[in-house]
Amino acid sequence: MLQSIRDSSQSIVAKVIVGLIIVTFALFGVESLVSLTAESNAPATVNGEEITQQELFQATELQRRQLLSQMGEDADPALLDDGLISAMVLDSLIEQKSLLLAAQDKNMIISDRMIDQMIINTPDFQVEGQFNRNQFEAALRNAGFTPLMYRDLLRKERLVEQQRNAYQLSAFAVPSELDRIVALDRQTRDISYFILPIASAEKNIKVSEDDVRAKYEAEKSALTTLEQVAIEYILLDKNDLRENVEVSDAELKAQYDQFLASYQAEEQRAVAHILVEVTAEQDDEAALKKIKAVQARI
Repeated sequence: MLQSIRDSSQSIVAKVIVGLIIVTFALFGVESLVSLTAESNAPATVNGEEITQQELFQATELQRRQLLSQMGEDADPALLDDGLISAMVLDSLIEQKSLLLAAQDKNMIISDRMIDQMIINTPDFQVEGQFNRNQFEAALRNAGFTPLMYRDLLRKERLVEQQRNAYQLSAFAVPSELDRIVALDRQTRDISYFILPIASAEKNIKVSEDDVRAKYEAEKSALTTLEQVAIEYILLDKNDLRENVEVSDAELKAQYDQFLASYQAEEQRAVAHILVEVTAEQDDEAALKKIKAVQARI
C-alpha cells in the first residue's frame, strides 16, 4: 500500500496539487485553506476584522472569574447567567475592536520596551519593590492569563487609551474665536490725568475752629443714631405644644401616683433629754434631787 502511494505521488497531477498547496501556504497561510472548506463562525465582525470564538470564550471566562472573586469565597457559579455574561462581553469586545482598529488606522503604536517597562513597574508583580518573575506568573495564573495573553491585552488597552488621550488633550477653535482672542490680547486703553499735590491745595485753604464747630452743629443730627439692641430668642407657646401632645388617663394616673409617693414620708419625732450624771462629787441622792428640781421647772 505504501508503495502504491509512493508511486502515485510521483505523477504529474500529484506534483501540480502539491505545488498549488505550497504556493497557497506561502502567499496566504494555512487559514486560506481552512476558509475554503469551512465558513467563518466568528460571533461578530468589525470592519472586516473578526472577533473569534476563542477570544469571546477567553474574555467570558475571565469575566466569570472576576465576578466570582467579587462575590467572595462562598460564591455559587450557578447564580451566574452565562448567556448574559457572554452578551455583555461581546459588546465590550466589539467596542474595543472598533477603538483598536481606529488607533491602528492612525498609526498609533506601543513598543515592546514600553510594555516591558509597564510590567516591571506594576506593584502587583513586585516583591519588596523589585519585579519578581514568579510573582508575575502567579498573578497572571490567578487571573487566567498567560504572559503572552497579558502582553497582548496590555498593548490593546494602551493603544485605545493613547487614542482617547489624543482626543481629550486636543482642541480646536473657529476663526471668530481666534480673532476675538487676538483682539483681547492686543487691545489698548488711552487715559489722561493730572497730578494735584495736596500740599499746594492746603496752602489756599484755611479752616478755623468756628468753621469746624458750625459744620458739626449743622450735621450733628446726621451723625447720631438711636440706640439699638439685637436680640435673638425662641418663643415656645405652651398652647401650641399642647396640641401635639396626647396624654391618656393611665399616664395621668401614673404621674399622679409618682408625685404622691414623693410627698409621703415616715413619721419622725424630735427627742431631747437632760442627763444628770452621778459622780464622786454628786451621789445618787443629790442627783435625784437635782432631777426633781429640773422636772418642776419644765
